[in-house]
Amino acid sequence: MILLWVIVGLVIAAVAIVLYACAAVSSMDARSRERDEFFREMHKEMHKDLKEDADQSLHRDAGREKLSD
Repeated sequence: MILLWVIVGLVIAAVAIVLYACAAVSSMDARSRERDEFFREMHKEMHKDLKEDADQSLHRDAGREKLSD
């Protein structure tokens, strides 16, 4: 009888460990998705800023060419 209760206790402990591990992985996955989204947005902003800088540089260069003519 005692052996049965030990086995039941071990099964309950194993289930608890598995559920805890699943929750931890789920939490890590959610944080990973948030981090990915953050870097994706930063990447978009960086490309937008680089494009604006390049456009401004082209306009500046075009203005200089007109002045030198």
